Amino acid sequence: MTSLSIGQAMDIAWHRGLVEEVTEDQYMQMCAYKTGSVARFAVEIACILAGVSPGVRGKLARFGETIGVAFQIQDDILNLVGDEKLYGKEIGGDITEGKRTLMVVYALRRLEPSKRERLKEILNMHTQDPQLIKEAIGMIKETGAIEYAKKTASNIMQESWREADNVLNESESKRKLRLLAEYLIERSR
Repeated sequence: MTSLSIGQAMDIAWHRGLVEEVTEDQYMQMCAYKTGSVARFAVEIACILAGVSPGVRGKLARFGETIGVAFQIQDDILNLVGDEKLYGKEIGGDITEGKRTLMVVYALRRLEPSKRERLKEILNMHTQDPQLIKEAIGMIKETGAIEYAKKTASNIMQESWREADNVLNESESKRKLRLLAEYLIERSR
């Protein structure tokens, strides 16, 4: 719960402008705390109840944490480019909140100075103006940030799965766990 609270506090501090620059590593750590810690906790409790050795428990817990991080990245992607009817939330809400998502962090590193400042300006406005939100999303998209985030989510999930794959016995449950992991980074809801 402490990690979850720290992650949420980091996220809030960033979109309220209390921190000027956010790095990709900081974003990933925030996700690990905010979203990953819940999944990690659930996996660790299940492992303890099942009597799993500490070494295996650590590998599976890291996989659980990665599921949370990948879920958060995909949720951030959907917030910018998802189908609002499927996603179930307003597209661009993260722009209105001024969130520093992986795509925003990536775009801010790659945009030319005038566009970088414009994106920051829009994020700091906490606007609900559809035109400004569309403008911000356009700048993010032009950097390839959406594709980068999708690839990042896929890569971290694949790396983490390799570790979990080595410690889990072949079973229907293992197959379903793999399908869940794949769904989380490909979902449209």
